[in-house]
Amino acid sequence: IGCDLHNRFNHKKSSTYYPNGEKFAIQYGSGAVSGYLSIDQLTIGGVKVINQTFAEITGEPGITFVAASFDGILGLAFESISVDHVTPVWYNLLKQQNLDPIFAFWLGRDPSAKTGGELVLGGTDPNHYTGEFTYAKLTKETYWEFEVDSIGLGGKDFCTSCKAIADTGTSLLAGPSAIVKEINRAIGATGIFTGECDQIIEQYGPQIIQYLESGVTPEEVCESLELCPGVFCSTCSSLMKYVEIALASNATSSTVLHLLEDLCEFIPSPAGES
Repeated sequence: IGCDLHNRFNHKKSSTYYPNGEKFAIQYGSGAVSGYLSIDQLTIGGVKVINQTFAEITGEPGITFVAASFDGILGLAFESISVDHVTPVWYNLLKQQNLDPIFAFWLGRDPSAKTGGELVLGGTDPNHYTGEFTYAKLTKETYWEFEVDSIGLGGKDFCTSCKAIADTGTSLLAGPSAIVKEINRAIGATGIFTGECDQIIEQYGPQIIQYLESGVTPEEVCESLELCPGVFCSTCSSLMKYVEIALASNATSSTVLHLLEDLCEFIPSPAGES
C-alpha cells in the first residue's frame, strides 16, 4: 500500500531506460524497502547524469512509508557503504559535470511554509546563512562522520569527544542507548520504541485484539498487519505478549487498549533502543 500512495516511476515510458535486474533490499533506521536495480538518465535542476544505476522499489512492508510525504530517497553518503556497490548520484555528478565538490542543505523551521527546505549541489545559498562556515574533519568516509567536542544540556555533559554523523536521509535522531535515555529524560521526549509502540496501538489496536480473540497466533497477527518482517516487527511481537496476558484474564477490549497505551512507556525495548 505504501507504493500506491506515492508518485511512481514507470520505466516503460522512458526511452533512456535499460534494465539491470539485480535484486535490491535495504533496512533503514525506520522502514525497509526492496526491489531491483535499473539504469536511466537522471536530471536534477537541468543538470543531467547519464547511466545512473538506481533501485526501483516494489516492496514497502509495514506502515513507515504509508504516511511519508516523499516519493523516494537519494543517498549522499560515501560509495564505501553503497548497497550493492552502486555508484552514488553525487559521484557521477562530479565526474560528468563541472561542479564544485560541495553540496549544502537548508532545512526550514516553518511546517506551513511553501518551501520546506533546499538542496544545493555544487555550492551554497547565501540567502540562508550569514558569516563563515566552520569545517569539521571527517573521522571516517562512510557516512559523513566527524567528532563533536561535547553534547550537553543544562550544564551537564552527556558525552565528550563523541563521534557524530550528519545524515539527511535518516528520519530520526539516534545515539547510544544510555546517553539517549538521559537526554530524553532531561527534555521529556518520547524514545523510538515508545513512539513505534504508540503508533501501532493507535492504528491497529482493535484489529490486534480481534485477531487474537479469534485464535490467530501472535506471529500471524504481526504478519497479517505487514509489520513482520520489517522495522516494527520486534515492537509488534513484544506487544502481542502483553495483549495475550490481558485477554487471558478476561479483560474487555477497551480495558486492554488503555492498558497497552500505558504499557508503551514501560515495555523494555527488544532491540535495546530508547
